[in-house]
Amino acid sequence: MRHVSTSHAQSFKPLSLMLALGFLMVSCQSVPKTAGAHDHDIVLTTPKDRDRHQESLEVKIVEVPRAMVKSCGVLFSSTAGSGSCVVDAKSQSLMLRKMLASGHAKTTSYPRMVTRDYREVTIRSVVNIPFTDAEGKAQSVPAGLCMTLLPHRQAHDQIRLKVGITDSAQTGRTMVKGHPCPVIESHVFNQSFDLPPGSSAAIAMPCARKDGKNRAMVFLVTPGLD
Repeated sequence: MRHVSTSHAQSFKPLSLMLALGFLMVSCQSVPKTAGAHDHDIVLTTPKDRDRHQESLEVKIVEVPRAMVKSCGVLFSSTAGSGSCVVDAKSQSLMLRKMLASGHAKTTSYPRMVTRDYREVTIRSVVNIPFTDAEGKAQSVPAGLCMTLLPHRQAHDQIRLKVGITDSAQTGRTMVKGHPCPVIESHVFNQSFDLPPGSSAAIAMPCARKDGKNRAMVFLVTPGLD
């Protein structure tokens, strides 16, 4: 495994699923089967194509109080519960400084990734939650963050960036045929952005964690040309 203005309507689907209903995180592939094991990696998932241009991607994730998101310029949809916008370099810098200056922000930055044009990158940070199924067999289910990025160069160095995010967490347990099984809540975001040179996609979505009810994650994704 190798490590590495909006055009489509967004889709945000909060889910609260029990294992009895067959919870699957389809967007996250190759999750380790060892119970309790962590998986945190960056994966290229599509074939090589040396004739395609190289693209770079930078990702910053900032967790802040949900009430602060609007003041940073990212508006939550009243129906979908998530929000997104396109920001230039100056606006992104101001947004970051405002969030960090609050003293309530937690940040995660991923190293700069280089991929090929129209070649998907997957960022994954998950933990496997062990449980015993109805037949008494040991099983595990993944929970955490899975993010896919697909850049495609357009005319005038504009980048069309397809972003998919799944954030899931255990929010409780329920009994299934006498066995305690984890209840998993997932938040899903899918959207494509048309990004002029030097701009970034800013995405906000609620935290799936039980203790993150009043907090949100802001994703800043910046593509570039290599």
